[in-house]
Order: sequence, then structure tokens, then C-alpha cells
Amino acid sequence: PFEREAYDRLVALHLGVDVAPPSICRECGCGVLTACMHAGYPCAWSATDPNLCTACERREAQAAADLPETENAS
Repeated sequence: PFEREAYDRLVALHLGVDVAPPSICRECGCGVLTACMHAGYPCAWSATDPNLCTACERREAQAAADLPETENAS
């Protein structure tokens, strides 16, 4: 579900109204009122990226850790 407040802010921004953009995770689309769940707990906002929730931040870190290391071409 998409938060009504987030929708209203996006419309206002589109119309040129000076409002703060809504908090929406760039990966999963969760918001302040519609937090996704990770390991049975609701997510929060990443301390390092304001457009990413902690659940998606963990998933990105895990995906990066799972990638095979590439050899340096020196």
C-alpha cells in the first residue's frame, strides 16, 4: 500500500508547491506508515542513505557480499 501523505506530497511537488519530499524507500517503496518487515521487525531509515530503509540496506549489503571478487588487472 502507498501512503496517502506520500502521494499528496508527490502531487504537491509536481504542482510546484514547496513541500518536503516524502520518505519512500527507493528499493521496496515502503514509507513511514508502511514499514516493511525484516526478520520479523519493521524497518527504519538507513543512517547512511535517507532514501533507503534498513531492510533493503541489509539486502544490498548481503547481495554485495555474495558477489564473487574480481581479480585486479595490474
